[in-house]
Amino acid sequence: MTATTFVQFQYWLDIGIKAIIGIGIALIGADYKAVKDMLHDLEGAKNIAGSERAVLTSIAAANNLRLDRIESKIDRIIEREK
Repeated sequence: MTATTFVQFQYWLDIGIKAIIGIGIALIGADYKAVKDMLHDLEGAKNIAGSERAVLTSIAAANNLRLDRIESKIDRIIEREK
């Protein structure tokens, strides 16, 4: 799954969730302010999850770079020993 496909999937999932909530509101007749607050909380949770994913991705990339440097140092040491 490419990044663009993932973003599109997130977009459609977000629209789907909002549509389900809208149908639920229409059927149940929930209070508008409560629903608005719930949607605001949902948006906040989505943004937090996106931020956490970005941080974890950058940490993984940094760890991969460290491993590559360690591997290159080990390769140089092995070459010197030969």
